[in-house]
Amino acid sequence: MESTVLYYLYHRIFNILVVDNLILILWFFESTDLPAISFFTTEISMYKYTFLFVVLLLAIACNWSQAQSDDFRHGYIFEQSYVKRIPLSKAEQLINVESFFTPFTSADWSKEKIKDARISRAGTSLSIQFSGKTSLNLRDFTMKASKEMDGEYQRFRYLRNVAHFHLIGVEFGHDQPTFLLVDYAGRDIYFIDM
Repeated sequence: MESTVLYYLYHRIFNILVVDNLILILWFFESTDLPAISFFTTEISMYKYTFLFVVLLLAIACNWSQAQSDDFRHGYIFEQSYVKRIPLSKAEQLINVESFFTPFTSADWSKEKIKDARISRAGTSLSIQFSGKTSLNLRDFTMKASKEMDGEYQRFRYLRNVAHFHLIGVEFGHDQPTFLLVDYAGRDIYFIDM
């Protein structure tokens, strides 16, 4: 958990210092003239553009390696770019078990029992660890009803392992419950349309 927090902080600092200020960095290198060492102008120009290319590659790589985290500030889990939506029939093909999800559709799930060391819960946050990859953090949220809008919630519950997936139950305030299938390696995260 601590490494995830440190990684997130590094990512945010890098974004603030480099990515958010990339235009200023580019402008600085374009407008900088170094007359005192003008006989190296060709070499400096080459190094300048090489440096800009490296900074650009780092910015792209840093954004690609962003930790997967679901928080309501990011929207619903099924709206995330790293989540693939699939129908129930496709999910049953993936795990190779017909009618597997039928007993779980009532949302009358028993108390969460986490026996897998790769899964942990800290309050309203469910974390799934992957070897050699950043963890997936799923955070429950609740929005209270107000005069202008209805209340809403999204809750995650670890249910069990099946085939080579973690089965995560997802409850919504206004819709029927559904599921996430999370590949053990973290390559594929499927949201099942019921």
